[in-house]
Amino acid sequence: MKSAFFTGHRTIPRSVIPGIEQLVAIANKQGVEHFYIGMALGTDQLTAQILSKMQLPWTAVVPCRDQDKFWSQSQKQKYHHILSLAPDKIYLADKYYTGCLNQRNLWMINNSQLCLSVWDGRQHGGTFHAVNQARRKNLTIINFHPQKHLIEPVSIQLSLF
Repeated sequence: MKSAFFTGHRTIPRSVIPGIEQLVAIANKQGVEHFYIGMALGTDQLTAQILSKMQLPWTAVVPCRDQDKFWSQSQKQKYHHILSLAPDKIYLADKYYTGCLNQRNLWMINNSQLCLSVWDGRQHGGTFHAVNQARRKNLTIINFHPQKHLIEPVSIQLSLF
C-alpha cells in the first residue's frame, strides 16, 4: 500500500485548505492509499480534518501520549476531537522527551513513499527538517507554498558548515 505523510507550519491561514485538498488529489493520482498525520497544531490538524471530511484513510502518528501538555485548553479540546476522528492511532512514546517530534517525523518518513508539505521555504524549523529528511530518503516531495498558494518544486540548499 502506497502511503504519504504531511508536514507543515504550525501557524497557517485557513486559506490553505484548497492547497491541502490539491496535495491530497495529487497523492491519490500517484496511487497513495493511506496518509500519516503527526497531529501537531496547524497543518497537521487541518489536514486530519480535511481527510476525515473526504472520508480518506489516515493514521494519527502521535509522538507521545502527552503531546498536548503545553497547549491551551481550547487547543487541547480541538486536538482530542480531531484525534477521535482518526481511523487509526499510533503512539510512539508515553511521555514527551526532547527529540520525540523528530522521531515521529522519521517514523512517518520511513513508512511513506511521498512527502506532502505546506512549507514556505524557510531553511529552519520542523517542517524544513522533515522535508530535508524526506529528501535524504529519496521520497518524492510535493509542496504547497502557503503564501503564494502554488504547488511548487522543493529546493533545499544544504550548507556544509
